[in-house]
Amino acid sequence: MLRMRWHNSGNHHSAGTALQSDTLVSDEYFETFRRNKPLEPEKQLIEAILEDAINVFRLYAFAASPEKKRLFREARHWIWAEDWQWPFSFCNVCEVLGLDPDYLRRGLIRWQRQQPRQRQRHNRIA
Repeated sequence: MLRMRWHNSGNHHSAGTALQSDTLVSDEYFETFRRNKPLEPEKQLIEAILEDAINVFRLYAFAASPEKKRLFREARHWIWAEDWQWPFSFCNVCEVLGLDPDYLRRGLIRWQRQQPRQRQRHNRIA
């Protein structure tokens, strides 16, 4: 049982009502925060690596310049490599983040295939 103590102009008053502690709420509340805590700095770095590779893949998939084409090829190679040895390989990055690497790959392929159709549609409208 909890008793509330109020501060009022330097005088302390005990509240007449007693508050009961709701153990279910507090336990579930704090357990929720333990499960959903922000990513540790290392996981944030790993997430940034994955995000950068996906951004490079999407930004330069249809690039004309040799430099941007090279960046696209490097990102594509990293994403499709079945490497489990290197700690920062695509497979290991996905593993740490709890993502399915094949699901991400399929999504990127689907996105890439849809782009020419979307570009044609956009050019007809413009």
